[in-house]
Amino acid sequence: RDYSALFISFAKRCRTMAAQRSYEDYGSGPLGHAAEGLVSDAELEVFRINFPMDDRAFRYLLESPPEVRRQVVDTFQPKRPDDTDFSPAVTAYAKLCRTRLPPNRVQHGGLEAQVRDFTSRFPCDARAQDMLLELPPEVCERVIREFRPRREGDTDYSAAIVAFIG
Repeated sequence: RDYSALFISFAKRCRTMAAQRSYEDYGSGPLGHAAEGLVSDAELEVFRINFPMDDRAFRYLLESPPEVRRQVVDTFQPKRPDDTDFSPAVTAYAKLCRTRLPPNRVQHGGLEAQVRDFTSRFPCDARAQDMLLELPPEVCERVIREFRPRREGDTDYSAAIVAFIG
């Protein structure tokens, strides 16, 4: 008798329960991103645990605009829930969500990675991150290129970034 389907189902339930416990421990992240529409790192990890995918598919999701990440994390429903690799399904759904964005937002994928690098060097709150992402791409790139704080090593550059944006 073949018990593989039962075993996979059981393993997924265990993984989902562990991920949910992990997510509840983290809450919505230190900055409360979930309340502001951004997907926190903890949410992304829970999503990846629930829907295993390769690094390429996960990177595609990370490089998607914030609205797309939120929609994928909140509404993704695989056609085959017992699958062991959701890479093609997650990528296809993220692409579909990207096509539903207004035309000027679709191009922000590469800029997302630059903003993520920038905010890891200069930590800021979700409001300052949103302001960066809502700027026209050329203005956002200029902010990333030209922003120089008075001193480095601070834990929050939100005020300085917002002031620099004007």
